[in-house]
Amino acid sequence: MRITNYALRIVTAFAAVIVLLASSSVTLAAENLKIGEGFYQFESSGGINKNPIDVFYYRPKNWKNGDKIFVVFHGMDRRIDYYIKGLKKAADKKNILLICPQFTREKFPGNKYYNYGNAASNDKNQQTYNIANKIIDDAKKRFGATKSKIIFFGHSAGGQFMHRYLFLADKIKADLVIAANAGTYLLPDENVNYPYGFKNISAGKKEMKRAYSQKTIILLGEKDISRTSKGLPKSRMDDKQGLNRFERGKNFFDQSKKKAEELGTKFNWQLKTVPNVAHNAVRMARAALKYVD
Repeated sequence: MRITNYALRIVTAFAAVIVLLASSSVTLAAENLKIGEGFYQFESSGGINKNPIDVFYYRPKNWKNGDKIFVVFHGMDRRIDYYIKGLKKAADKKNILLICPQFTREKFPGNKYYNYGNAASNDKNQQTYNIANKIIDDAKKRFGATKSKIIFFGHSAGGQFMHRYLFLADKIKADLVIAANAGTYLLPDENVNYPYGFKNISAGKKEMKRAYSQKTIILLGEKDISRTSKGLPKSRMDDKQGLNRFERGKNFFDQSKKKAEELGTKFNWQLKTVPNVAHNAVRMARAALKYVD
């Protein structure tokens, strides 16, 4: 009888611990899954990401595990506010969770660490593209999104970040990648230095094949044709790709399709254009949401 009572006390104590842990987990999940706008900090030790990254989100009332997640990579202005404000209505309608990480100038200065992902560094911990994967892994845990499909969207500098991510991240963790209105591109040329080509970086034909097989949309505003548009790169190397963002995007798509054929690999990309839209982040993001089934 003594052994039985002792065993009973052990089982009771163990059960109490389980209940306490479960209660704590539920409390944490409830905090992170609150309806509407929210904010948290993503922390990952080591490398370039030694400081926390602010992550903003918008959760529709009816969103649940299994519903889609739309991750926004902002432009060079590093702003998040107008994405949240401008996409809330569409997110509610399509029941999509918005995740918007902020790559500040202080933590990711200039083109080198954001647009170009510091890919010239041989140290993977110093490159930016893999942080996108870490952010979404963290978000899926926070929101309990074990079954949710992931859509990555980037506009302007974010479009640069997104299309280079396809070639340079260790893994592609998005179900769909949408790169919109990028100012300049990583063309499939191994004789041209990065960021315009694949020379001097640790990526080549293998990474091209992987990228071309990934479900991707190159999204272009049909009126993004101004030569005086703010932030448009205008170096000799930029202008070789086209005189405006619309021309450059079409050129990138055409060269990529041709390269996929040359490599004998599947080309799972689409080129989509948005009528009557120039270099407008929110309008392009709304257009992108139309392709999210």
